[in-house]
Amino acid sequence: MWPYYAPYLIIGAALLTLAAISFTAYAISRLVTVKDGHQGVNYHMGKLTILKPGLHFLLSPFHYYHGQMSVQQQVISLPDTDIFTADRIPMKVNATLTYRVTDVEKNMLNVNNFANAIVEIARVTLASIIRNYTFQNLTPINTDHSRAATPDESSDGPTPVQQLNTNADAKRLATEIHNQFVYKLKDSVKDRLRVYFCSHLQ
Repeated sequence: MWPYYAPYLIIGAALLTLAAISFTAYAISRLVTVKDGHQGVNYHMGKLTILKPGLHFLLSPFHYYHGQMSVQQQVISLPDTDIFTADRIPMKVNATLTYRVTDVEKNMLNVNNFANAIVEIARVTLASIIRNYTFQNLTPINTDHSRAATPDESSDGPTPVQQLNTNADAKRLATEIHNQFVYKLKDSVKDRLRVYFCSHLQ
């Protein structure tokens, strides 16, 4: 014959089992894996903490895991942008930015939308440089004059020496603008965004 307290034992055992299962499920849900090449972004009672690569157990319910941020080299494209030259003629310019986040904590504290911030700063920086040049300075060589004149052609076109000088000037100007862009962009973001990058203009 079952003792009078047997039902209470059964109910207690069932509750303990349920509690153990619930705790195990909760504990598993609080396990966070941060991949190599990334850092985890976590908030504990509103305070930002950075998690290194590896397995982390965030048992406290006051933890809010925001996600991961890559510290690897990444590429972002600056879309075609109409920029006015010094003589108020619009030119369409784009760029490819290669960057790497160097300080995840300061990046999260200083910027709300990192990708948008990079694109906007790059556009402003590029515009400030292009405005220093006239359209004639920046216009590529005419495709009709892109080859040297042959003996059968008119002598109005550029000679091979003139063509070589034109190509050299265009390359020098492109390098000059590229270097200005990289230098100014690095100076603009080094403290605010905490990124390191080089860039390619087109």
